[in-house]
Amino acid sequence: MGDYVICCLSKKFYEKYPIDVFPQMLGKKDRPYLALITEIDGVSYAIPFRSHAHAETSYIFKTYFRDFDGQAGLDYSKAVVIVDYTYKGNPARIDSREKSEIDSYRNEIIGNFKKYLDSFKKAMKSKNPKLRLRYQCCSLQYFLKEMGIKEDDGD
Repeated sequence: MGDYVICCLSKKFYEKYPIDVFPQMLGKKDRPYLALITEIDGVSYAIPFRSHAHAETSYIFKTYFRDFDGQAGLDYSKAVVIVDYTYKGNPARIDSREKSEIDSYRNEIIGNFKKYLDSFKKAMKSKNPKLRLRYQCCSLQYFLKEMGIKEDDGD
C-alpha cells in the first residue's frame, strides 16, 4: 500500500465529465484539478488536493500549512475514478513540504481513503436512505459501475 503519483487531470477527463453535468466533482476552467492518484483493488482513484478540506472526509496536512485561513488536505469525498489512462495529465510538482508529508504519511492517507471507500460502498449497497444521504455530495457516486457497485444489493 502507498504507491501514488501526483498530477492534474487532463482536458479529456473534463470533456468526458463536465462539471455542469457532474456537479459534485471539483474543477474550475481556470485552474487544474491537482490530485494524488493511487490504485486500490484494481481501480485507479484521483484524490484531489483542496485548500479548504473538511476534516471528517479528508486527510488534513499536519506539518505544512498554506498561507490562508482554512485546512489544506486531500479530499476523499471529491475523489474520482480514472477509467482511462489519458485522463491523467502530466505529473505535477507540489511544494516540497507537502510532498515530504505525503511521503511520510502515505500509508495512513491511502489506508484512510480505503476505509472511506469501504464505507461509501456499504452505503451505496444499503437500502437505508440515511446512510446513503451521508454521501450525497461525494463525487464517487458517478462511478458506481466502475467500482463494481450494484445499488441496493446489500442489507
